[in-house]
Amino acid sequence: MNILIAFNTFMAEKIKKRAGRRDADVDAIRTIWWFQCLANRLETDAPREVQRVIAPRTVSPDVNGNPIKNNKFLGYSRGVHVPSRELALQAERVVPRSSWVLYHPIWTVLRSTGPISKHALTWVRQLDHEIQAIVLGPYNAIVGGASQHTLGALERRASLDSLAALALLLRLRHEEGKPEWVWLYADSIFRVLLLIGTHLDLQGVAERMFRLYVERVFSLAEFEGRRMDLSSYDYVFATYLLAVVANRVREKHAPQRDRRMPTFYALQVLTGPYELRFKQYFQIPLVSIT
Repeated sequence: MNILIAFNTFMAEKIKKRAGRRDADVDAIRTIWWFQCLANRLETDAPREVQRVIAPRTVSPDVNGNPIKNNKFLGYSRGVHVPSRELALQAERVVPRSSWVLYHPIWTVLRSTGPISKHALTWVRQLDHEIQAIVLGPYNAIVGGASQHTLGALERRASLDSLAALALLLRLRHEEGKPEWVWLYADSIFRVLLLIGTHLDLQGVAERMFRLYVERVFSLAEFEGRRMDLSSYDYVFATYLLAVVANRVREKHAPQRDRRMPTFYALQVLTGPYELRFKQYFQIPLVSIT
């Protein structure tokens, strides 16, 4: 019992610290994802059924015996409004780690508008320890430049954490006035988005997430008279195509007991020996800067 109380106290403080300011585009994505996490774990897509488990008092009769009209979970499923910290903690008790995506540091990175250098280390410290080990160099300083070692390691570990790390590093390079490094990070982010796209689609946020990156991240990439123009890119199609092609490559070359990382064969298509064959589907459209 003492352990449970300590855990709940810890989560309450964590949620409180990560509440952050409101941002309609970001809040819609993280709320839909949060709701979908609950729905998947509870094995139901019906907002009312999720509500019965997470917040049963809001669907019970009132003191007069009339049903309480509360449609907030339908709103959460559509990203209309954000759950309160109290509700997030209540859901955490029923579905452990459900608030992880709701308060993930990636949302802080994406909604920040000013310089981030003073906060970057704090945000990195909130990421997965394996990602931290890649992003932090000697004396726990955030790595500089845009080395292929850093980019490759984050791409192979394609996840929400690596995506957050790449966006953070891109923002830092942009603040330093290093457009060539920003370009390299944007390229890497594009590949990670393709690698995790089917998962994002299962959570119902793929298109929204990609549009957010187009508007707030890829728009920062300008180099040698060109800029990235992904405004018309068919992201969902491309990410499923990549999954199909990568699976065929795996079936063709994988040994009976394949111990490679899940992203290995997809990266063979994006940056390896199959790159030229499928380049037309997985290259970033570019336009000249006038």
